[in-house]
Amino acid sequence: MRQFVATALAGALYASGASAYQPTPNIRVIVEQLIEQDLQTSISGGKALLSATTDLAIVDPRTVAIAYMRNEVAANQAYEGHVTMLRGQAMSIQDGMGKPFVEFAYSGEWGVRAYFIPSEQGELAKLRRLDHVDAICKGDGVIMGVPIFKGCVMASTWKRIVASEVNRNVSDFYAGRGATQETKIIGVLAVAIGGLVPKADDCSHDKDSCLSAMQKFHSLTTQEQSDLAATAAENMKKAGLMAGARRE
Repeated sequence: MRQFVATALAGALYASGASAYQPTPNIRVIVEQLIEQDLQTSISGGKALLSATTDLAIVDPRTVAIAYMRNEVAANQAYEGHVTMLRGQAMSIQDGMGKPFVEFAYSGEWGVRAYFIPSEQGELAKLRRLDHVDAICKGDGVIMGVPIFKGCVMASTWKRIVASEVNRNVSDFYAGRGATQETKIIGVLAVAIGGLVPKADDCSHDKDSCLSAMQKFHSLTTQEQSDLAATAAENMKKAGLMAGARRE
């Protein structure tokens, strides 16, 4: 979605806290799909738009283990306190006396450990040795030679949490309460794409029409995308929300 930062707005969006815009059910569906696509891009290693994903580094546990063996100071600078997605295989899944953790395979003599929040125990219970694990955690240094990551959640949980938060932020933008530029971009893009959905179609019951409209938008030229986004912002302004694009 990052390609739209320049093309959809060609500048900064602004919103007035005193006005609002009422999105259609189709636009709500498109917002959800845009967020889903962006988060999937993030955990796949692509360039994502949402600020919540910008600090997400994706590494395999073996790389982490080698980094710590080579230089613990440098490794701490790279991982400690940073949100990281560990992508690997589970060597063991331990209860940890109420602090459940996964020890990754092929990640050194003692193995990189990912400590999960208690609410993820249900997901951990489904795992078996050598199952694939995508864990999003925060680095917590090294203990006795073991690289430690804490506050971990499964990637699917992380996507659900972030998507819910971004959805609320987009709703705030439509309500005229202000938002980050990334949220505004999603809000305006959804309105622009919504204009490509046949008026009789209801995406809340069948998403195909909205997904087709999104694909059509992707296939447009950069200029065509920018023009549609600018028109959407102007229509939102006319409907009550002071949203627009200032061209440089």
